[in-house]
Amino acid sequence: MSHTNWEWYYLKDLSSISISNGVFNDPKNVGLGYRLINVVDLYTEPSIDVSKLKQLNITEKDFKKYNVIKGDIFFTRSSLKLEGIAHCNIFDSDENDVIFECHIMRIRPIVTRINPKFMRLYCISQLARKYFMKHSKTTTMTTIDQDVLGRLLVPVPPIEEQDSIVNIFAKCNRSIELTQSLIKTKQERRKWLMQQLLTGKRRMPKFKKSKDLRKTPFGTLPADWGYPRIGDVAKEVSERNGNESARSVLSCTKHQGLVDSLTYFGKRIFSEDLSNYKIVRRGQFAYATNHIDEGSIGYQGSYDEALIRPIYTVFQTNDTMDELFLFLILKTETYRHIFASNTSASVDRRGSLRWNDFAKIHVPHPSIEEQQAIVNIIETADRELELLRSQLDALKEQKKGLMQQLLTGKLRVKM
Repeated sequence: MSHTNWEWYYLKDLSSISISNGVFNDPKNVGLGYRLINVVDLYTEPSIDVSKLKQLNITEKDFKKYNVIKGDIFFTRSSLKLEGIAHCNIFDSDENDVIFECHIMRIRPIVTRINPKFMRLYCISQLARKYFMKHSKTTTMTTIDQDVLGRLLVPVPPIEEQDSIVNIFAKCNRSIELTQSLIKTKQERRKWLMQQLLTGKRRMPKFKKSKDLRKTPFGTLPADWGYPRIGDVAKEVSERNGNESARSVLSCTKHQGLVDSLTYFGKRIFSEDLSNYKIVRRGQFAYATNHIDEGSIGYQGSYDEALIRPIYTVFQTNDTMDELFLFLILKTETYRHIFASNTSASVDRRGSLRWNDFAKIHVPHPSIEEQQAIVNIIETADRELELLRSQLDALKEQKKGLMQQLLTGKLRVKM
């Protein structure tokens, strides 16, 4: 603890602690009555979202006993994991028809002594989290009781300083929320760009040679675009590793594509003998023959050469198809459905899509110049998203650092 002129009190001396033993989330009574704070409702930020609360029918007597007011703080009583114990959130609404259920504890701060938002900030700080995890009990579940919660030491600076600290973190939260909202907007814009550009609904004027459209089994495309089979613009590659061993082994994931297997899984899941593994070079593709219907296809852009398990199919494009343009096409939800329908129709009948059938699938094919221009637009959108995610991470780290400094008095707020 920092040496300041702050006072420290047990949480039980700054609040009342209650458990709603009489309120159960009984399915027969859900759907009408009072709004109910459940365990899942403690995981919204920056406070409990009243609009998402379910309703529960209870007696007027129980309501008076377990009603919720603005400033009440709630903690989980049990968790499957140690890190999840005593997860807390604050009720920051003036709504007066809310109750809480039996799997959470309510803390009602004495507002003349402590700002409830300041108390909640401290209860999610690193110091408080260490205390909760150290003093919880673990059998089949990790649990924490009222006595342990009540013995948490809480710093109490002057009320004006508490208010200032709360305002600082409110600004931090607003910055984080705005960045998250901007990321969501940019993600939707990228999705829209993909839908428009990869189907030719939106085109750059310099590439547009015709206004006519051509019908395909999977929608309309510009008449001046080709619609070849994958086998016309790409070929299968089957190059084996032999006795070479100094190559990274990759795995193919649904959302991240090709990843380093050891890093992704944290352990070795591939064979000791890599001699029969396939080489996948930079600019080539690999897909999981038995899981292509789940979208497990990747583009290898990280290594000059790497290895993939023998069950994967490896292929590369020719000069008329930009590999990144093709990768964007193949990772769309439309093509995941196409892979699924072709897998179920495959003569293999073992839930796999081998190259001979995969190569028969048709893909949009604008000129190589238009392909590359489309890729540049999507890559620009990706870079914007990457910068925003980095900014969001920095804001969260800044908030974390401020919590360690401001909530212990190591850094003081000038009044």
